Amino acid sequence: MNNKPYPVVCLWACSWAGLWQRQQQLMSRLAARHRILYVESPRDFVSVVRNWRKVGWRQLTVGREVMANVTVFTPVVPFSLRRYPRLNRIWLALLRPWVRHLMRRWQCEQPFLWVCYPLAESLVGRLGERIACYDCCDELTDLPTKLAGIIREHEDRLLAKAQVVFATSESLLRSLSARHAYVHLIPNGADAAHFARAATELLPCPPELSALPRPIIGFIGAVQHWVDVTLLAEAARLRPQWSWVVIGGVHKDVSCLSGLANVHLLGPKPYAALPSYLRQMCVGLVPFELCPIALAADPIKVYEYLAAGKPVVATAIPRLEVFGDAVRIARNVEEFVTQIQRALAEDSPEAGRRRRELASAHSWEQRTREIAKHALR
Repeated sequence: MNNKPYPVVCLWACSWAGLWQRQQQLMSRLAARHRILYVESPRDFVSVVRNWRKVGWRQLTVGREVMANVTVFTPVVPFSLRRYPRLNRIWLALLRPWVRHLMRRWQCEQPFLWVCYPLAESLVGRLGERIACYDCCDELTDLPTKLAGIIREHEDRLLAKAQVVFATSESLLRSLSARHAYVHLIPNGADAAHFARAATELLPCPPELSALPRPIIGFIGAVQHWVDVTLLAEAARLRPQWSWVVIGGVHKDVSCLSGLANVHLLGPKPYAALPSYLRQMCVGLVPFELCPIALAADPIKVYEYLAAGKPVVATAIPRLEVFGDAVRIARNVEEFVTQIQRALAEDSPEAGRRRRELASAHSWEQRTREIAKHALR
């Protein structure tokens, strides 16, 4: 990074207070040298009313400083505009002067513009930015046909405006390189020091886990439509003596899991508490359906499991091949259970140490250095 770091405006990012993902991890580290204005994806009126105490009027109006050098602003819309491109463009035109006002207020003028989602493309080129980057984390066409077409049109326009593009997986890299000249692979990473606490500190056992039979087989993350809950249910039936724990918000039908006595849906937990839960787990799971969004994914949870020193068993997601034998791959439920069994039998303190070392090589600090090399010069 240069000697006079310039500010970063991050557009259409996930909720700062929600499940910590790529955007929060990167921006919190870039804040060591750069002033950050973190503009969340818009919330509708109903969501704002429901979460008023968590968000607060400052974050909805003038921005709220959540940590040194990071200010979060949450725009409000009357209802979701994803399916209404014309209304979305009008609303963005109305929002633009206020974003520029916030950039002046928080000393974020002439920024590096970091765009997280194509629907924000009409702001690119109109905020006085030095350079615009599109950070592509997901295969966004894995949506209903009409909405996928809308997103694709926005993405085409964004790619025409952005000077640099980052992709989290080789699949996305190949797809985007056919449409843009400067695409770089910047995978996800690990909050290595945070999750290593699961292996290096005597953290207390969470009460929900204390009475569960061992081993505990765990999944940490939001249960979205690409999580194969049927695979989990079938595996849990095959090994009723194991405890299967799911930590995270649920966003799909999980009735196939709810009736199983050895499956425990614990809901979301604070980010700070996750190492305590991981310490009690014997194997970390990535049970994704092989749909387009999963086939192009680079699951952050893999890095977190490895940073905690845990064996990992996953379905056949192409990106995970880079981890070699540190991630065990299964292609059906029988293989899934067999790979977990082998992981339990073959685990050792030395294997855990090697996994932690691997995760350290993929830390978020390393990722910010890679970003600096390509864009923040």
